[in-house]
Amino acid sequence: MRGINFGSRWLWWLFVGVTASWLLGMTLRPNRHFNPDQLNLIPMAEHSEALACLINNTCLSPRWALWFLLIDVVGNIIVFMPLGFGLAGVLRLTNFRQTIGLAALGGFGLSLLIELSQLVIPSRTTDVDDLIFNTLGASMGAVIFALLWRAVGSKLAGRKAAGDT
Repeated sequence: MRGINFGSRWLWWLFVGVTASWLLGMTLRPNRHFNPDQLNLIPMAEHSEALACLINNTCLSPRWALWFLLIDVVGNIIVFMPLGFGLAGVLRLTNFRQTIGLAALGGFGLSLLIELSQLVIPSRTTDVDDLIFNTLGASMGAVIFALLWRAVGSKLAGRKAAGDT
């Protein structure tokens, strides 16, 4: 048994390209459900308000505040995790910190491109929190890849040393 094959770099580049294309398509299309022309440059301003109203039980709509926190925080993290995972797959450096750092930088770069582009797209919101959570998501995806790479790589090395191919 050969174990998990992390594949060639061109497959990882394809994965990154498809993921980045999906993220761009999802975030740059006009959206009628959001307030037009919003700009938030104060980190965590909206999130702290939603969290405070939930804690203090002062929300006009606690369900909306919880939904906002869940979608905006968790959603932004989750959608960028595949990008970080794929970038780490492309890089596969022996230094895991460097792999994770470069994948996080790639996630930051794409997120910055998206947020700056949303400044000129009607009905899109530019939010510094998205930049933070997207970068965190890319970092988490890279960490997951690095942990899998380390675990599977050591198992494969052990099998090769034992003569199991």
